[in-house]
Amino acid sequence: FFFFFTKMGEETEVTPDPTFNSYGNIHHIKNKSYRACIFPDAKKAEGAPVFVGFPNIGITPVLALNFLTQDLDLPLIGTIREQATPTVAVVNSKGQPGPAIRIFGNEKLIIIGSEMKAEGNMKHLLDTIVAVIKHLKSNLIWCVEGVGVEKIERIDRSKLKYMTSSEELAKRFQEMGHTPFHNAMLAGITGGLIAETSVSAGDFDIACLLVPSSSLYPDAMSSVVAIKVMAEIQQWKSDPKELESSAKQVEEKVQELIGSSLRKSGSGWSSMYQ
Repeated sequence: FFFFFTKMGEETEVTPDPTFNSYGNIHHIKNKSYRACIFPDAKKAEGAPVFVGFPNIGITPVLALNFLTQDLDLPLIGTIREQATPTVAVVNSKGQPGPAIRIFGNEKLIIIGSEMKAEGNMKHLLDTIVAVIKHLKSNLIWCVEGVGVEKIERIDRSKLKYMTSSEELAKRFQEMGHTPFHNAMLAGITGGLIAETSVSAGDFDIACLLVPSSSLYPDAMSSVVAIKVMAEIQQWKSDPKELESSAKQVEEKVQELIGSSLRKSGSGWSSMYQ
C-alpha cells in the first residue's frame, strides 16, 4: 500500500545498500509467546516518543508508520517475534530485511509496528510492546486509527477525535479544534494500549488520533492528516506532500469511477450512514 501511494506519478528511484546489516550484542525481552530483540543502537533512541502502528480498520496506521520511518530516516533498532508466526522477511527500501514486527528509532521517534496483521496471543504481544516501551524509557505513546465512513464525496477531516492521558496534549488538541472520543470501544493493539495506560500509574502517557477514513476505498488522506497533527506537536519537519498528492489522485479517481458507474446505471448514490 505504501509503495502504491508514494510512487504514483513521477517515480523517485531508491538505491538499496549493497549489503544488509546483521546485529550482535542483542538485549532480549521474553514475554511468554513473544520475544523482543533490542539492538545496541537502540540506546540512542531512549526517551523518544513511541508510535505504535498495526493494521486494524483500514490502512491509516500502516501508511503513517511507513512514511515516518522513511521521512525521519529511522534505523532498525529491534524486532519482535512470535513463536507461531509464519516465516517471512520484510525488506525495506534500503534493502534491510527484518521480521514482520520491527522497531525503528532515533532521538526523534521510536516506531513499533508491522504492515501485516499480528497473529498469536494479542495480550502477550501487548505485554511485550509495553515492556519494550519501558525498556526504551519512553513516556509518550502515539497511535492513529481510521474511523470508517461510507462516503464517496470528499470527507471533512478538519476536526478529529482524540484520546489522551496527557493534560498538556489535550489542551493542544482542543486548541486545534479536535474533540475527545467517548461512548465507544477501541479494539486491537491501540485499544489494549489505552486500557494499559489507564492502569499504568503514570509510567507513560498515550495520545490516540481517530481520523475519518473511507471504508469504500484505500484512503491515504487520513494518514496525511494524522502525520501533520503529530508533526506540528512534536516539531518534526515532516511534510507528507507526495503522500497527500497521491491520496488526492486516488480520491478523484474513485469519485470519477463511481460517478461514471452511477450515470450508466441511471441510479444515485445513497448510504444508510449519510
